[in-house]
Amino acid sequence: MPDESIPAGYRLAGATAGPAVALEAAPPWKGDGPPMWLHFDMADDQARAWINAQPALVVPVRELLLSEYVRPRYLPAGEGFALVLRGVNLNPGEEPDDMVAVRIWMDRTGILTCRRRRLRSIATIREQLEAGEGPRTAPDLLVQLMDYLGEFTEEYIDGLEKRLDRIEEDTETGYGSQDTGMQLGQLRRETASVRRSLAPQREAVEALLRATTLLNDSQRNAAREQLDRLSRHLEDLDLIRERSVVAHEQRVNQMAQQQNSRLFLLSVVAAIFLPLTFVTGLLGMNVGGIPGEGVAWAFWSILGASALVAVVLALWFRMRRWL
Repeated sequence: MPDESIPAGYRLAGATAGPAVALEAAPPWKGDGPPMWLHFDMADDQARAWINAQPALVVPVRELLLSEYVRPRYLPAGEGFALVLRGVNLNPGEEPDDMVAVRIWMDRTGILTCRRRRLRSIATIREQLEAGEGPRTAPDLLVQLMDYLGEFTEEYIDGLEKRLDRIEEDTETGYGSQDTGMQLGQLRRETASVRRSLAPQREAVEALLRATTLLNDSQRNAAREQLDRLSRHLEDLDLIRERSVVAHEQRVNQMAQQQNSRLFLLSVVAAIFLPLTFVTGLLGMNVGGIPGEGVAWAFWSILGASALVAVVLALWFRMRRWL
């Protein structure tokens, strides 16, 4: 995957766009020359030093680009702006809801992006540029990056909905396992984690559309589409959260009903055998004068009477619809 080798640079100039910039040869970020895209790994000391050495990047922007943890936000500065976006974590062995941040600076010089962990959206754009395709201007690259972030997030949310559909189906048919509660809890945690990043991301994109003049009408419309997609994602996450709460309550009610049914059955059985236990306990006392002590058929008569009492009680419970 191209995103393995960074820092990387690409010139964005019409049909000549493609990989053409090395970090050592990258010109100062000052607004002249053809527009370009530079992509950095913030774990690279050389990349951090290059960013700190750019006078066109004011201190708040440099701090935002180099900070270890940032939430989605929009920061205007001079003729450009800094923007932080987040995408689902599709790296092997990592949790998708542990979202990856990409820090962006864009002005008339081009676009600069920074990350600490690999992001598939960035890698996809790099593949296109290295194939001689992809965006030809910095605003086009920004809009396409937002589109890929939204696309992969949408796929992840669709996966959450499918997981919830299976849980709801199992719960409604009574085939829910003991792990259903844990699955619902995990689903709600993932939903909350993703929503925690997407909510401020929508605010950041709204602020971008209100303030920047670097996007033309077509690019602005495309960014509005991504804003609408973010709103749908948040609505879907809210619905998943509400559905998971309902599924959890339904599962709890089912378990309580099953437990009550078992306890009720035990109570009915105990009620049937209670008088029989009393009779057998009374006749089992080791004292003189027990009725039928010397009669051969006394045992069988008491056994038959006990069975008759049990049958009568069972029929009575059945008539009362307790059985």
